[in-house]
Amino acid sequence: MTDFADSLSSGSLEGKGDKELQDFLMVEKQKAQFNAQIHEFNDFCWEKCVEKPSNKLDSRTENMSDKLRG
Repeated sequence: MTDFADSLSSGSLEGKGDKELQDFLMVEKQKAQFNAQIHEFNDFCWEKCVEKPSNKLDSRTENMSDKLRG
């Protein structure tokens, strides 16, 4: 998240009565954190499944890429 969004969600809006905006920003920050974690897991799994780069994907790699995409 950006410093701007962090400052908004950390309380700079307190006292202004905009609880709905604070809640929205918190949800969006959580979504971004969740997506970042999923990308980390995908990278980790990809490194475990793909032994070395080649010009063509073998069946195991194709299967893994299908699972990661969907």
